[in-house]
Amino acid sequence: MSTKSTLWYLNDNTLNYETIITRLNNREFDLNPERYPDFILDNRASDQTLNLSGSEIRYNLFDYSISTTAGNRIHNQLIVFDQNGQIGFIVDKATGGLRFIRALLGYGSSEKGFVIPAKRDASFFDDRLFFWIISRIYNDESQIDFDSLGDASLSFNSLDSIKGKTVASLNTVSTEGSDVIKMLTTLSFLLESDRLTEVGLVVTYKEHGSLKVELRSGSDMVRVGVDLRSYVGPYRDQETEDSVLRCKLLLLAHLDLLPTIQILFKNDNADEEIKRDLAVDIAASIQTRLNRLLEDLGAGN
Repeated sequence: MSTKSTLWYLNDNTLNYETIITRLNNREFDLNPERYPDFILDNRASDQTLNLSGSEIRYNLFDYSISTTAGNRIHNQLIVFDQNGQIGFIVDKATGGLRFIRALLGYGSSEKGFVIPAKRDASFFDDRLFFWIISRIYNDESQIDFDSLGDASLSFNSLDSIKGKTVASLNTVSTEGSDVIKMLTTLSFLLESDRLTEVGLVVTYKEHGSLKVELRSGSDMVRVGVDLRSYVGPYRDQETEDSVLRCKLLLLAHLDLLPTIQILFKNDNADEEIKRDLAVDIAASIQTRLNRLLEDLGAGN
């Protein structure tokens, strides 16, 4: 799940969805051959639809590749979608995503603002949302029902990995493994990290029984990775190619799961000091366990 995707939107009323798809299918673009050597774009899923929370998403899935000096080809995905008239792009690029999409659409270097990153709440970037997720898992409050009938819910089943930046040197620190939230190293991580930058977690979301996602926050966007092997849900079909399954999971994660998490976080009115509160809770729990262990050792002497 090392490949992360980013979400972008078109900010140009002169282009429509059908025109963009036609241009891409007809290879009506002029990419820099030095930056994109031997570029190939192939439509892998044409004119598809996906229903997300009552909204019909129209999408096309493209595989794009470039050649390498070693004679191999590097393959990635581009998803072009239309959601209620808003045209968007999910691409396997981060900092280079804007340049790549602009080049495909034919915008010149002076034509700014026609492709923009998806807007996410500030809580994604100051790590409050990530700590809120960790806190709910640690305190066994992982399941959240979020419709009036109780038919829809989100459950943070497990936290597989966390990464962040240290206060002093801004080196990356991380901890991962099974049941990582219960480990003593988690407390050390919380104390050492200045800001959380990535969480890997397994969720149950609506009818999707198991979905493993990685969320990584940058300076102004959230990168999303999904794991196909661990997925359990209605998108799993023996006839579904891995590329199509990944496409559906990325649409689900970017357009449905992340907005829902953001809304639930806001509705929960999480404390601004959630990191400190979580560290205090974990430290108290560890102290209680240590006291019990010392008592047991003393009783055995």
